[in-house]
Amino acid sequence: RNVKLGAVFELSQASIAGQIDAAGRPTGAGWNSVEIVCPDLAADTFALQVSDDHMAPVYQTGDRLVVSPTARIRPLDRGIAMHENGNARIYEIGQLSATTVTLTTLYPTRANQAFAKTDLAWIARILWVSR
Repeated sequence: RNVKLGAVFELSQASIAGQIDAAGRPTGAGWNSVEIVCPDLAADTFALQVSDDHMAPVYQTGDRLVVSPTARIRPLDRGIAMHENGNARIYEIGQLSATTVTLTTLYPTRANQAFAKTDLAWIARILWVSR
């Protein structure tokens, strides 16, 4: 089934702050519509396109990450977390509690970091990757 996603935005080492609102939804200029063959998705689903190879071999230039800010986050999921300081990174989700989340960076080395949930503006789950 073809699902027209709301937008694709280039994801690079630069922060995506200002392009995604406080709820983890696309906002601002620079977004383009795209169709991706994917299972049924929520209306708030969007895509981010990887624009460089700094996340290789996990994600490579041109990969489209289909993301949902409202999908339930579970341990071992991958997601994008926006920190309160405006920096966004891709992580593997680790332990979750009512007040904290452990996130593992995927690049350049795997490192665990525990965050208070209040230190994160949002986490959007990566549902699918289109190459």
